Amino acid sequence: MTCGGGGGRGWRGVDATPSPPPPAHKDAATASWREAPVTKGDAWFDAAYQESKNGIIRIDKNGATFAFYRRVNDDVATFRPYFYFYNNWFSWKNKRGTDMNIYNTYAGALDRTASDRWITDSYDDPGVGFPRDMGGGWMGVDTTPYRSSATACDEVMAGSGFTCNEKRFTTTNGYTLYLEEAVIKVSPPSPPM
Repeated sequence: MTCGGGGGRGWRGVDATPSPPPPAHKDAATASWREAPVTKGDAWFDAAYQESKNGIIRIDKNGATFAFYRRVNDDVATFRPYFYFYNNWFSWKNKRGTDMNIYNTYAGALDRTASDRWITDSYDDPGVGFPRDMGGGWMGVDTTPYRSSATACDEVMAGSGFTCNEKRFTTTNGYTLYLEEAVIKVSPPSPPM
């Protein structure tokens, strides 16, 4: 499935024209984030993800917030996302609407807001990481030097019917991943007394 952007309603189901973020309201939530580069390796990345409060991954592209990934079935304690994002954006255990959803905003991901979810997906090309062809380029990095064992990717993808390809591409095309650390409620300042 091709998910190219362009004018009008794009692959994220929203107007493709960038707009400024809405102002924070009194119950808006933000988070503390830790950068999760491919060089940290699968063991660190997956453990840090599993320790996160809500299992939300923030994806930035060229320095701007791009999307938020959240599991549907709350299997954060066992899911291992490293190879999905950096190498093999497979549908196996990662199907939109069944296993996970991708949101336009952090608040949407926190609240699992249906109107904030991406409306399309594209999977199953070994060696191509997130967002495959849904976002103008993809992550696909040789993770061989960063994996915990020679069979790590195959262990994660066991039963998928796909073979891991860890050496297909060598670029992240401007994407940076961040793992959620803690949710922080943002409140407006109190009026002066």
